[in-house]
Amino acid sequence: MENEFGKFLKEARIKKGINQRRLALLSGIDPGYVNKLESGKMPPPSPKVLKNIAAVLGLDELELYLRAGYITEDLTKKFSEEPEFSMMFYALKVLSKEEQKNILDFVKLKLENWE
Repeated sequence: MENEFGKFLKEARIKKGINQRRLALLSGIDPGYVNKLESGKMPPPSPKVLKNIAAVLGLDELELYLRAGYITEDLTKKFSEEPEFSMMFYALKVLSKEEQKNILDFVKLKLENWE
């Protein structure tokens, strides 16, 4: 029951020339989990695990998030067409939890006032 994400992951791993055990070791996950992901027996992993997998396989994180269903193609297009959009998300990534919460509160307030 191989799914699209599992198929993509398997192809990327093979292209990189590593086995499931090596991918698991370098990504910080269980080898059995990699097997289940590739065979479609498990849904795509969390964004944190995807980030690790992307780093190991040399994949673009956004592509992996798209394949896993965490973001839409429209959002991916926006990232590539508008550098400011990407920069905004990168900035959120490097801010402290408190700073992120403040920004989220601000956005919620703006959205409430916008309606």
